[in-house]
Amino acid sequence: MRTSVFVSGLASLLFACGGTDPAGGDDDGGGESITETDPAFTIESSELTVMPGEEFTKCFYFTTPNTDKVVIHKWASTMTPGSHHMIMFRSISGNQPADGTIDDCNGDVAIPIYGTQVPVEEILFPDDDGNGQPLAQELFQTKGYFQMHYFNSGEAPVQAKVSVSAYALIPELAEHV
Repeated sequence: MRTSVFVSGLASLLFACGGTDPAGGDDDGGGESITETDPAFTIESSELTVMPGEEFTKCFYFTTPNTDKVVIHKWASTMTPGSHHMIMFRSISGNQPADGTIDDCNGDVAIPIYGTQVPVEEILFPDDDGNGQPLAQELFQTKGYFQMHYFNSGEAPVQAKVSVSAYALIPELAEHV
């Protein structure tokens, strides 16, 4: 499985995002948000049925809908019951199945962009990198996939899916990144 590929990159990404105000304001509580209030884009996987006692990992492939560079300052995700964790990857070669395909994760090696094990999660990058500039990820239109791990410990089938939204820096700041 691809899990060994992303460990150091994902760990450093999540570490860099800690200690910020989830409301999007400055760390000191003053000032306005530097993150757009509406997502630049949202990607949602197809639903999968997870039967009682069933556990599996699947990948859902997509191309981000942005045609221009997006300077992402916050990721937000939702996982329905039955979801254990998800990792969002950027494909290295772009050689992957068609958008919307779900498979057993047999594709290309990739770079992690975002991941969570929490049903509703927001990761906000720091507003100040120590030099007065906000941290962000530049993302051009990209092929990628969600690696989704599902487990149903209940007694009835569940319909499970994941959704990830990208929030950009406000334009005045994004143009300087």
